[in-house]
Amino acid sequence: MQLADWRVRPLTEEMKTYGRSDTHYLPYIYQCMQNQILARDDQCVLLLLLLRLPVPLALLIRLLCFMSGRAAVLGVLERSRDICLSLYTEGPFDEEKEANQLLKRNNTALAPLSFAVLKGLLSWRDSVARKRDVSPHAVLANACILLLAQRRPSNHVQLRHAIRPTPPAVHRYGVEILNAIQQILTRINDQKSNSSSSSSSSSGSSSQSRWSTTWMICCRLLQSFEKL
Repeated sequence: MQLADWRVRPLTEEMKTYGRSDTHYLPYIYQCMQNQILARDDQCVLLLLLLRLPVPLALLIRLLCFMSGRAAVLGVLERSRDICLSLYTEGPFDEEKEANQLLKRNNTALAPLSFAVLKGLLSWRDSVARKRDVSPHAVLANACILLLAQRRPSNHVQLRHAIRPTPPAVHRYGVEILNAIQQILTRINDQKSNSSSSSSSSSGSSSQSRWSTTWMICCRLLQSFEKL
């Protein structure tokens, strides 16, 4: 039942029974832990009986032990309160790390382009999961993410044929999935274009520089011949 979808309503009878049994003994456990802390007081009484101290002194020590046990309980409650008040903050999403871990778990390798799509889809899924406050797997399963990264659909027909049978999540997030894939591919193409332009421009500059050097050498040779 730990892997059951507890978001469904109404809960099944089996889930209700599991939930009740999971919390039924908590008050009893609380009393046992509290008694263990207060056991210091009982140990103190036993010690006083063994020592047979005078009554005033024994009462004083008994009071100190009683206060010590209560103080210990309050200290535990205070520390528990501090833990409950601590705020959990989710760390930034590392798409490179998540993609590599997913491939390792599935013993799969992807081409560089598919790997880039995989990272983008994982980042998109994490964003949707944070907005809906659900597990990433509740948005789209890992197996679906891998298939989409491998096949890279560009329209709704290809998207429906990419995963058979088509899960409800693909129908629900179809437009967002296609947009995410298209943005990744567009970004990669732009990077390639910019890289090609830079290479062309640098090669053109180097060619122009070589021609300029050659022209200067020719001019100097002509000047030398004129002097002769």
